[in-house]
Amino acid sequence: MRPVAFLFDLGSTVFPYRESEARLFLRRFFMGVRKRTWEVELEAVEDYVDLYLKLVREYGERAAVRGYKDEDLPSRLRRFFRSTGIEPEDEEIWIEEHRKAFVRSVEIPPSKIEFLKSLSEKFPLGVVTNYPDEETILTLLKMNSLEEAISAVAVSGALGYRKPHRRPFLHALWEMEVKPSREVVMVGDRWLEDVEGARATGLTGVLTVEWAEGEKQPPKDPTVPIIYRLEDALRVVRRLK
Repeated sequence: MRPVAFLFDLGSTVFPYRESEARLFLRRFFMGVRKRTWEVELEAVEDYVDLYLKLVREYGERAAVRGYKDEDLPSRLRRFFRSTGIEPEDEEIWIEEHRKAFVRSVEIPPSKIEFLKSLSEKFPLGVVTNYPDEETILTLLKMNSLEEAISAVAVSGALGYRKPHRRPFLHALWEMEVKPSREVVMVGDRWLEDVEGARATGLTGVLTVEWAEGEKQPPKDPTVPIIYRLEDALRVVRRLK
């Protein structure tokens, strides 16, 4: 197959983002807020990390019931406040610290940055990610010198819908001025969100298990390509018929 464009998920696709990375991010987030405006015992921070992770996980598990509608960062934080009884003095501080903590906690390996830059010289590239805040993602790409390599960014929180809904994929393609086709390749670590979402939009889905937690399992459909390194994406896709 001759690909015409590539789309990528971010967490556990371009950079490692497992529970350990999520916990590091949330600890930094809550400690940052605590330093500025939040009176909470240090020992309680880990409990709030657990509560936040549970809130995000349960929201994702109920996504299909909502028709895959998604929320932005202020909405997510307000839902967290309601569930914990926290009454923030300044909501904007929480948003600022959330953004800062995430970009400080994420490390895109240099090999992935170089691969994406090299690939962008041959194909238009886009990012399609389930995340509540577009500004955070744009900052992350800029900090890693990827803002020019990535020509389209589709963030679920800004669009109001999350993968596997077709809207994030179509938004990225619209920004790239590329029509949906099998020659557009979506690379991600989630079967439902990335592979099935891409195929429902008429694209080719590629499953990456580079940072899969636990044993790396083969895809549920043997016709779906599986890669163990992001850098293998182009080689594997070119072998498809």
